[in-house]
Amino acid sequence: MIFILIFVFSFLLLFWYYFGYLLFLKFLLLVTRNKRKKAPPLFKKDSPPFVTILIPTYNEEKHILEKIKNTLEIDYPTDKKEIVIIDSASQDGTVKNAEALIQGEKNVKLLQETSRRGKGAALNYAISETQGEIILVTDANSFLNCETLKRIIPHFCSEDVGGVCGKFQVLETGKSLDFENRTYWAFEEKLRSLESELDSVIHMSGEISAFRKGLALYDENDLAEDFELAVQIRKKGFLLVYEPKAVANEEIPYKPEEFVKRKKDVTIGTIQTLWKHRDAIFNPKYGWYGMLILPSHKLLQIFLPWLSVLTVVSFQLGLILNLSSQILKYFLAGESLIFVIVLLILGLPFGKRFSLTKRVRFYLLAQWIIIGAWKDFFRGRFEVTWQKAGR
Repeated sequence: MIFILIFVFSFLLLFWYYFGYLLFLKFLLLVTRNKRKKAPPLFKKDSPPFVTILIPTYNEEKHILEKIKNTLEIDYPTDKKEIVIIDSASQDGTVKNAEALIQGEKNVKLLQETSRRGKGAALNYAISETQGEIILVTDANSFLNCETLKRIIPHFCSEDVGGVCGKFQVLETGKSLDFENRTYWAFEEKLRSLESELDSVIHMSGEISAFRKGLALYDENDLAEDFELAVQIRKKGFLLVYEPKAVANEEIPYKPEEFVKRKKDVTIGTIQTLWKHRDAIFNPKYGWYGMLILPSHKLLQIFLPWLSVLTVVSFQLGLILNLSSQILKYFLAGESLIFVIVLLILGLPFGKRFSLTKRVRFYLLAQWIIIGAWKDFFRGRFEVTWQKAGR
């Protein structure tokens, strides 16, 4: 009987993560009609807020020139914005290229760290040197649409909004893991949009996110500093909004080993953040964010490999121990259901192309990364200093 209970418990949690959570979000929004009102016009106030666009860099020689040009093209009053580049002791031509381009640009400045400490530390230092009421953080290899600020800033007219996260769009390059990543982010976008309407988006994105200055600082020891910042902001009573029309386009690392390293670091950071803010999980004080969004979107995610193993092992043991029992029929029915659900997970057509082999490979790789992250987390085998991914 114990194996039946374990099977049912682990199976339902897996079903909830992959299907139930998304469907329940839609149901809640339909029932509660808790959809966020449209953002007010940008110039509702006498003047728009002063905005700092913050660009952290480490060995971004390849992208820095294009990034600065792209940022200068963002449509917003020139006297109401500044661009701050914070470099963490780059060893290539990042600083040299940036200095050459920003000469004569009054609202662009370059800050330099003498040593590479980590992204969170670099951002905190830069924030202390900025003038903006609103801080927009964007990675050096992420390129924003010209309407970014006009889409994001209006949300801050609502006093209960503490942060705004834009849409992260993976550029199609045809390289390894390209299609799988775009599939993953298509699903993430659906979740973030629904979460934002119900309460708050799960976390900020390093590619494009904005928040009120003075509301929170980055945890310099957390590998998922953007996620940790979001939890801080929500715990202080402010909401986090998703704005899909503010888009950051980025070509992600395409080599498998680079992808694994990046995702493993993010997973370790997720574990760090959930442990640090464990008091927020299932806490009604933080609304749907604490009761539903945080545990469903992030807590379950870091336990997926173990839940998968529990489901399979308990199922097989249940079969072996109940071969002559009427319960066998239920287990066979359960196995058929699992088979159908797995096919749906692996074959859900988010894009135009479909490859079952790629889906299986990506799913197994994701589980292996989570296991590796737990292993490194317990052994303390990680560091917050920047590790440049090849692109």
